[in-house]
Amino acid sequence: MKLTHQQKSYKKIEKSEIDLLCHNLSFEIEDILEYFGVEYYHKDNYLHGPCPVHGGDNPTAFTVYVDGDDMKGNWYCWTRQCEKEYQPTMLGLIRALMKHQKDRKISFSEAVRFAKKFVKSSKIQSQTSNSEKNRFISSYKNLAKKRKAALPQVTPKQVRDKLSIPAEY
Repeated sequence: MKLTHQQKSYKKIEKSEIDLLCHNLSFEIEDILEYFGVEYYHKDNYLHGPCPVHGGDNPTAFTVYVDGDDMKGNWYCWTRQCEKEYQPTMLGLIRALMKHQKDRKISFSEAVRFAKKFVKSSKIQSQTSNSEKNRFISSYKNLAKKRKAALPQVTPKQVRDKLSIPAEY
């Protein structure tokens, strides 16, 4: 029995692989939104803006969490609940954004292929900037060391000697 081209390209994706991919994508949230031209604003531990999935105009309808243990990478549409159709994960968001961009239905495997390429290209970019990042970290550590050395050492005895009890008002 011969396999068709579509059957050859199909490979079952394990849940652990999907979880890892979503985890890696959660570090690229702003890059993903910029890639798809999504308008967003920073607020506390999330980004918000008009929902790019259904094309809304409410500036607080769309939320993507960029920080936190459980919520990082989750997204929500507070007006039409678009995340329920696509899943509230980064992979679901990519699938929704691709559908909106290409104006056609996007398969889950197509979204996974895009996400894998996106993560791979961002890793290449981050590897090239590692030396700059390391220089920044070392300069920060040097500044922190200098700051610690500049702090005056005040003993509890010195503090007690300066106190006047009862206080003069």
